[in-house]
Amino acid sequence: TAPTLFNFRDLGGIICRDGYRVRAGVLFRAGDLALTSEADAAAAVEHHGLRTYLDFRTRRESTAAANPAH
Repeated sequence: TAPTLFNFRDLGGIICRDGYRVRAGVLFRAGDLALTSEADAAAAVEHHGLRTYLDFRTRRESTAAANPAH
């Protein structure tokens, strides 16, 4: 595991509401990507073939992370 890529994991195996199961190696989750070093991010992209990321934080959460003094 990359030292700055916190709580990164494959969600493969999770059963969805419709009864289908998420395939391994297709959907991943992670903690705060803003804390991830460029090297660790590049290694994750290379190793897992990541192409897209989605940020599900609210505007308030992302603003607070960008301005920790507020």
